[in-house]
Amino acid sequence: MPELRSPDRVWWTPDQLAEAALPDLPQTGRRINAMAARFNWRAVTGKARRRKGKGGGWEYHWTLLPMRAQQALLATVKQDGAPQQMPRGEAWEWFEGLPEKHQAKARQRLAMIQRVEALVAGGLGRDLAVREVAQIEGVSGKTIWNYMADIAGVRIDDRLPYLAPRYQAAMRRVQRAEVDDAFWEFLKSDYLRPEAPSFASCYRRAVQVARDQGWQTGKERTMRNRLSAEVPELTQTLCRKGVDALKALYPAQTRDRVSLHAMEAVNADYHRFDVFVRWPVDPGSNSGGGQIVRPQLVAFQDIYSGRILSWRLDRTPNKVGVSLALGDMIERFGIPSHGVLDNGREFANKFLTGGVKTR
Repeated sequence: MPELRSPDRVWWTPDQLAEAALPDLPQTGRRINAMAARFNWRAVTGKARRRKGKGGGWEYHWTLLPMRAQQALLATVKQDGAPQQMPRGEAWEWFEGLPEKHQAKARQRLAMIQRVEALVAGGLGRDLAVREVAQIEGVSGKTIWNYMADIAGVRIDDRLPYLAPRYQAAMRRVQRAEVDDAFWEFLKSDYLRPEAPSFASCYRRAVQVARDQGWQTGKERTMRNRLSAEVPELTQTLCRKGVDALKALYPAQTRDRVSLHAMEAVNADYHRFDVFVRWPVDPGSNSGGGQIVRPQLVAFQDIYSGRILSWRLDRTPNKVGVSLALGDMIERFGIPSHGVLDNGREFANKFLTGGVKTR
């Protein structure tokens, strides 16, 4: 089985994590401590320890960090002398060569990890999620933690080979059947097209062409396994079913505010009330006063706290209401670092964008 990579430093204090500025982590030690308390990192066996030396405090194992933070650490690993993962094609060939019962065990372990991740995505702490799944599956929590350590830093769609039982023979390089590259490329290009033909029909056509061209071929099952190993499922879905089918493979985006701070990002939008009112008359103006309308509100909201920072009411969405609400927010709370707006003309007009030609 291939060894998994690990970063040069595996134990981190909150201040060190803040200085590293890793993805999906807060930028201050205090907020990282809050995150550690929220997810109960200290209760994870073998993953948290008291820091030795002056100052004390806690240190946390790198495998407790969010996935994107782990990947950022792995990206800095020096290649000289560092353990490497096997090429994904060889890893999948090794996995396909295992007996069915060992493959079934790997799928069972993957299902446990996916249940844990689903509970964490729903707001449950990681340690509590592991305990819940362990109780349901009738295994110890340490067993699930070991499974999660086995796939640390591994691509989500490449986890199965790393969860297969390791008492099976060590990963070996599979002797691949020798076929002509032209035959293999013809078979792939025929299969990976929007018409989505069956693999069996593509194989028959490729064999017929191979006979005329004198190409060396392989068995259908061998070619099918090679396709599954070398061409990711995401690529197959995109080529055969299109972008919409590819999007359906990904879960809905989960947003977490823990890495933000107040006024780091704001959003704004218009809301049309489900009530009718008589718009007040402005003396000396022909602005449509006295009409029966459904008023519209534009509001700026702080994404971190959810607080409404400013708002304005008007009969219709327009640049003036947006400008006034924006000015109110800046006068009271300052200029945010980021703003999330839609592409409506009330926001993306030449008055507000400085005269740009397009939105």
